[in-house]
Amino acid sequence: MHKCVILLIFGNIKGSYNLNGRNMSEKIFRVIFKVVKSFIEILLIYGINYRQLNQIVKLAYVDIVMNNYGIRGRKSNNSRISVITGITRKEVMKIKQIIDKKGDVRNISPSIITKLINYWSSQKKFLNNHGEPMDLYFDEHTPNFCNLVKTLEIDIPPGAVREVLKKFQIVEITNEQKLKLLKKSFLNKDQEIEIINTFSDVLFPYIYTVSHNIKTDKYIDK
Repeated sequence: MHKCVILLIFGNIKGSYNLNGRNMSEKIFRVIFKVVKSFIEILLIYGINYRQLNQIVKLAYVDIVMNNYGIRGRKSNNSRISVITGITRKEVMKIKQIIDKKGDVRNISPSIITKLINYWSSQKKFLNNHGEPMDLYFDEHTPNFCNLVKTLEIDIPPGAVREVLKKFQIVEITNEQKLKLLKKSFLNKDQEIEIINTFSDVLFPYIYTVSHNIKTDKYIDK
């Protein structure tokens, strides 16, 4: 990655970091960055993008602070949650409504890839006479792949979308140079079970143990 791009994203990597008004030492930042980077590599394999993770992270921040950082055993109010998490009071209120619904996953926005697959598999103009997704030329004839991408109303070139779909083996190019949809969903059932097992049986117990140890008075006193 070009140095200018890195600076635009992270700022000057020397010294300390100011994230929402808080200074973070370089060593701490680098450790967190490594951990988060490895975690995100797993998420990307399973098609979970930044926007989805961002929504989940906000839910977690608000839920934890609301239940564990109140005064005299009471739940934290919106102002207190906002101060600690850096999330605006207005958004805190919205997030709490989702939490009241037990973290309803229907509020998590689908990824661009998932939206595209859904459109391709359900919109009549992109289906053949058998109700199956048509093989589409990239930009020739109508409907074509560019038409499909346009329906998503995203600011991403169709060519870039095509290359990502090829990389994740969601489409293939036929002998007629058409794009053929290979999957009706980003993950099949076996992959869904795999990611659930990975997080619940491997990652969660370890992270929970670390969290528990850090929260003990003995550790904090150090």
